[in-house]
Amino acid sequence: MRQCNLYEAKTKLSQLVQAALDGEEVFIARADKVAARLVPVVAQQPATGGWEVLNIDPAATADLPAIHANPFDRIILAQARYEHLTLLKAPPLSGYP
Repeated sequence: MRQCNLYEAKTKLSQLVQAALDGEEVFIARADKVAARLVPVVAQQPATGGWEVLNIDPAATADLPAIHANPFDRIILAQARYEHLTLLKAPPLSGYP
């Protein structure tokens, strides 16, 4: 932990920034009271709202029967296959194994 006054912070700013980037805690005091803490900026991931991009290969749905011509059906089925899930639908579809 490093603590310095405002004057020292002004004159040694680049060194203090480097110390913070190296993981050291850096505090800046004014009138012997800590007024600020110097911390590195952490790169943030883009906000997704909790959603993840699915890694779905279009070939994963190539063998589906024609009853699943709807693109949204195909996406749901591809995701179920990718995640090894069982997909249930009621009532049962006629002509479907």
